[in-house]
Amino acid sequence: RLKSIVPLKPKLVDMCWNSCCAFIGENADCNICPICQEPRYVPERTPLQPRKLSAYFS
Repeated sequence: RLKSIVPLKPKLVDMCWNSCCAFIGENADCNICPICQEPRYVPERTPLQPRKLSAYFS
């Protein structure tokens, strides 16, 4: 319903499992969280699948 009123599309961003950081900007190429050392992706999964995503609108 909101989609018909507001023409914004969500952008998905990979997040640390513990919500320490988003993997954008200086962390865009990291495969582990620089704060808690949790892996970015589900282990042994092909293709790579982020463990957690967050949506934002811009």
